[in-house]
Parts: sequence; C-alpha cells; structure tokens
Amino acid sequence: MNPDQAIISLFVPFSAEVEFIRARKLIWEHQRNWRRAFLPSGQQLRGLEEWEAVASKMAPASVGGAAVLDFEHALCSGLHGKQDLLISETLGRTGLLLAKQVEPSACLPVVNGWENNLYITAADYSWTFVRTHEEPHIGPFFLRALPSFALTEAGWD
Repeated sequence: MNPDQAIISLFVPFSAEVEFIRARKLIWEHQRNWRRAFLPSGQQLRGLEEWEAVASKMAPASVGGAAVLDFEHALCSGLHGKQDLLISETLGRTGLLLAKQVEPSACLPVVNGWENNLYITAADYSWTFVRTHEEPHIGPFFLRALPSFALTEAGWD
C-alpha cells in the first residue's frame, strides 16, 4: 500500500466523503494557502520543509502535548463536531486528501499511529496540525491562522 492509499484508508470509515486530489495546480495552491495562513509574510524557507520552518520558530505554534490538546479542541469545534479537512504528508509534492465532515474521533488514531510527516489542516485554513517524522524530539505542532490571513477563494467545497 502506498502512502496515499494508507492515508485514505485511515479516513474513509470516518468521513462522509473522501476525495484524493492529484492535480498539481490544486496541490501547489494548497501549499501557497498554507504558507500564507501560517507563516508570517516575508519568511524565506531557504530549502526548509514547512514543518522545519515551524520547528525553527518561524511561526507561532503550540508544541508537544499542548499541540495535541489544541488539535483535539479545534476538531471538536466544527458544526456538530465534524470538520472538512485537508490532509497530506508533504506540502506541494504529494497528493492531497480532502475529507469532508470528518468525525473528531477519526483523527486521533492517525495522530497516535502515523510515523511520517503529516499535515492536517482545516479546509478554511483556520488551523493546522503538523506531525513530523522526528517525533518525539520535534513536534507535533498546532498553529492557528495568522490574523492577516484571509482565504480569498471559495475554498474546497
């Protein structure tokens, strides 16, 4: 099973609808929106992956157990406790999973059992949870969108 199929298989039982996005334009758009939402403008990544930029404190984030608690709280704040989520292992390079109306309990096994990098982002980019392959030494991280961020597109509906 490739990583894309592994992510999909974890979320299918908990989501009303799962769509795997392979179109490069949409994957790159997600990466741009993620950077605009969570990294202060003007930050140059200089070859760093996004999780490395967060670990380097280029963006305000909660870390470790506090990040997990913030993530759990954000998951439960959706309408009827459900959220539309964008999920990927890397930003800008691999496929992107759009999982609609995900039950909060769906994410906890992923958070606890995933060993690679993982970005779980609210579809409106209001928050993101980042796991790293370096855990428990680095991460996880939880970030809220910067106050200056506004999603100008219609979103992922």
